[in-house]
Amino acid sequence: MIRMIRLYAETIRISERAFHILESLIEKPKLIDVEYGRVFRYEKPSIELALILKAARVISGLNASLLLIKYGYAQEAYCTFRTIDEFNEDITFLIIPLVEGRMSGDHERYLEYMFQEEKVRKGNSYVIEKKRPIIPRKKIHSAISDFSAHLAEKNQTYNLQKTIHATFSGYIHGAANHILDMYGGNPPRYHLSGTLGTPRVEESVECANNYFYRSLLSIKMIASAFGQETIQKELSSFKDYYEKTSTYEIK
Repeated sequence: MIRMIRLYAETIRISERAFHILESLIEKPKLIDVEYGRVFRYEKPSIELALILKAARVISGLNASLLLIKYGYAQEAYCTFRTIDEFNEDITFLIIPLVEGRMSGDHERYLEYMFQEEKVRKGNSYVIEKKRPIIPRKKIHSAISDFSAHLAEKNQTYNLQKTIHATFSGYIHGAANHILDMYGGNPPRYHLSGTLGTPRVEESVECANNYFYRSLLSIKMIASAFGQETIQKELSSFKDYYEKTSTYEIK
């Protein structure tokens, strides 16, 4: 288990290094005045900016999940994994126009919704005047499946995405069976300060394996889409190292 924790930490370090190089290639957000204060904003939405923003959340999520696992907070780590899942899916979805050379209507709407402002001033307070629309997750799953290199993998990819999404939704929304993972011991009790010393810790370390690996692939994919061959090769080399070093099966 300690070996895997170290591998996860290494994955974060190389991902952060790649991120900062990739982020340096795009425009910087500018500090502007809005009704409710001064905020950083990009001037014009683009696929490249969206990819960098999603990658930032992926790597931040990896950092958070590793900290939660170390202290035995498996439930909270799984909630973080669910967000990482969606961000990784979004990265694959957003890369499609860069590879295919054209924007679909769903991609155009995705960018519009992602960069949409919401809060406006009304009297002495601020309200969300315009609810942010979303592209349905099933449409993103379908687009990713269509993007798969081998047609035979299409249904398998789509079904796997749906299964993962549904499974970890239970941790996000507090399904009874998921919450009961916190219960156990002798005598049985709810573990409200983490589950250190229980089998849940080993389970969470093993579960993390696929999230760290898939996130590494996402950063590698962005490097490729940005035409950064040197970074892509470094990440490919680390991917090979990860596969040899991991003590768990990579799914």
